[in-house]
Amino acid sequence: MKLLSKEPNIAECLKDNKLDQAWFEVAKVDLNGDKFPDYVVKEMGDERCLLAGANIVTFLVFKGSAVGFAKVFGEASFSVNLDKKKTNGFRNIETDSFTAVKEITGWWAFDGKKYKFLRSRVRKL
Repeated sequence: MKLLSKEPNIAECLKDNKLDQAWFEVAKVDLNGDKFPDYVVKEMGDERCLLAGANIVTFLVFKGSAVGFAKVFGEASFSVNLDKKKTNGFRNIETDSFTAVKEITGWWAFDGKKYKFLRSRVRKL
């Protein structure tokens, strides 16, 4: 929770509110096959702050190591999926977002420090 409180939108929310675990869904994942846990955090929104859109929320990915955790990805999206394909030893990430008339899929790869945007595809619905 300490790492989350340092995120800009969460820090802003904490000016008037106490950090609540109910604001988040957390999944333990394996990004790179090392012995350290990694986490995907989904901000669930709250009526007071951390506003989510009709079909998007913020996803954060934290990489575990011997010295703690580091944020390696953050993006507002409808969904985040970890691919089997890897770049620099880390699983690639796929994001999906929607409007009323299109779906936007984005692909992200690890550059050695954090995930970088690779490309996107827009598909009419």
